[in-house]
Amino acid sequence: MFEKQIIHMNSAYLIKDIKTTFEGGSNDAYPQWLTLFDGKIFFTAIDDSGNQELWSTDATEIGTKRVGDIGGLTSSDPMHLSASRYSLIFSAFTIEAGRELWYVNSGTQNLGELDEIRPGVSSSFPRDIKFLFEAPIFSALDNDGNRTLWRSDIGNEQFSIDHILPDNSLLTIFKDTIYFLANHQERGDALWKYNGSEFIKVFDYYQDSNEN
Repeated sequence: MFEKQIIHMNSAYLIKDIKTTFEGGSNDAYPQWLTLFDGKIFFTAIDDSGNQELWSTDATEIGTKRVGDIGGLTSSDPMHLSASRYSLIFSAFTIEAGRELWYVNSGTQNLGELDEIRPGVSSSFPRDIKFLFEAPIFSALDNDGNRTLWRSDIGNEQFSIDHILPDNSLLTIFKDTIYFLANHQERGDALWKYNGSEFIKVFDYYQDSNEN
C-alpha cells in the first residue's frame, strides 16, 4: 500500500544583510540576475557603497561575498548573467571601457574582462548570452553601431555581419542550433537559425518585401 508523503519546507530566512545603511536613499540591496554556477548562486546587488556589483553565495552568511569591485567609484551594474560548466559570462560597465563582456572561471572563480568589442569608452552593450558547445554566443554592437552575432572562444569573433539584430533578438539555443530574429541585407526581420556552419531562414511572413 502506498503512503502519501508530506514534505515540510523550512521557513525562508535571511542569508545576509548586504545593504545595512540608508546610503543612496534605500536600505534595499535589490538582488537580481540570480544564476547557478560552480556550486554557488551568482547575483548582482547594491551594498553599503551604493554601487551595484557581482556577488556570490553558498547559502551561508560567511559564504556570501562580493566577487569583485568592477566599477571602482561607480556602479558596474552587471547584467545578462549566463553560465556554462566552465564560465559565467555577463556584461558590466566601467568608465574606461564602457559596457563590455566579463567572465568568472569555474574552479578558481577568477574575475576578468574579455576583449573589448568596441575599444575605448564606447560600449558594445552585449546581451542575449547563450552557450553553443560551451562557447558563449551573444549579440553586441559593432564599431558601426549595428547589433550582430558574436562568439567568444579565446577572443571575440563577429561571425555574422549581414544579419542585423534588433535590441531584443530573442536569441535561443535549441538542439545545438541558434535561433534568432534578424534583418538580413535590409530585407526585413525574419526568424533565422545557425547550426554552427550555415545560416538558414526559418520563417519570413513577408518574403518578397522589406517589411517586418
